[in-house]
Formats: sequence, structure tokens, C-alpha cells
Amino acid sequence: MTTSGRKQLTIGSVNLAYDDEGAGAPPLLLLHGYTGAASDFADVTPPLAASRRVVAYDQRGHGDSTNTGDAATYTFHQLTDDLTGFVDDTLHGRDAMTIAANSAKRSGLDQLCHVAAALWVEGRAVAFAPL
Repeated sequence: MTTSGRKQLTIGSVNLAYDDEGAGAPPLLLLHGYTGAASDFADVTPPLAASRRVVAYDQRGHGDSTNTGDAATYTFHQLTDDLTGFVDDTLHGRDAMTIAANSAKRSGLDQLCHVAAALWVEGRAVAFAPL
């Protein structure tokens, strides 16, 4: 199944906006850090989506997702619940690869390379060519 484009999903009381590109398994879920957005990965999504499904979402209060305006709704517990609901709904219980990288000093590509290097150091097979 090939998916494409900007979409929205309601989890609890918030709408989470996300980009969904490409096809293939396992899907790759890209997670932005604090003050980021799915658009942080705009430079790496097209080459990654050439060989698999790539999903990147805006966490609550970021990008095009709902900003509740209530600091009490921005806890790590709530963000985790959002992520769990998002994965359950969009990936339907399938295995997925997840990249979570947070650095205000790195572009999306630099963040992915940093994570790939960390995986390589741990003895994982990493193909740097697509990056």
C-alpha cells in the first residue's frame, strides 16, 4: 500500500498532524524533539520513502497539531499516550522502526546519521548509503 501526504488523526482531545509517504515494511516512524515538527525531516523523507513507508507526526502543540494552551496537558505521560494511540491507529500493531533524535543544532539528516552511527557502534548493520 502506497500512502502519501499530510493527514490528521484525533487522539483523545487533540488532532495530530502527520506526513505519511512511501510503501514497504517495516515502516519508519520519525519523531521530532522539543520545539520541532515533522517538517524537520523534510530533507530525508523522500529518499527514505523510496524504499519504505515513512511516517512523521507533529506532537501536540507542535507544527500543525492541536495546541491546547494548557501547560497541564503537556506532560511526558500525555505525550507517551499520544504516541501510543498514534502508533496503534496508523501502524495497526505492525512492527516499526523508530528514530527519535533531538538536537537543535542538527538538521533531520544530521540527526538520522547520528542515530545510525550510534546503532553501528552497537554492532548493528547500518546502510549509510541512503542517508
